[in-house]
Amino acid sequence: TAWFRRSTRTYRARQAAARRSYATAKRNLRRSYRGRVLRQWRAGRVNKVVQLVREYIGKLRVLRIRHARALRAMALRYVRSRRQYRAAQLRRRSAHIRRYRRRMAQLKRLRRRRWSRRRRGGRRVVKHKLVPVRRNRFIGTIRAS
Repeated sequence: TAWFRRSTRTYRARQAAARRSYATAKRNLRRSYRGRVLRQWRAGRVNKVVQLVREYIGKLRVLRIRHARALRAMALRYVRSRRQYRAAQLRRRSAHIRRYRRRMAQLKRLRRRRWSRRRRGGRRVVKHKLVPVRRNRFIGTIRAS
């Protein structure tokens, strides 16, 4: 359905946006640490270089975890919304079917009642008088030509 297509499209777009922002964040982090590490390296401060690299790795890890969590949340939201939409659709359909079946059963009952009335006798009550039921008067009067 159109709704499913649209939901897939928005999900893909959101995923792409998340990936782009993750790549940008990673690039910015690398740029910010690169200059600092180089400066410390040129100054010959090895311990400082090691400390900065460790810090950089930790921050990268945090970024990666956050990105993965965002993607997971997105996927769960997408699946849940599709499932809810499908359930609502099925509920609506079953309501329609129930209504239709109820109507058909009602009509069947009505028909049965009418037939049983017809079979019972050729007289009906009109204003407390018994009068014969009028059948089709023209049966047998017109010859087939």
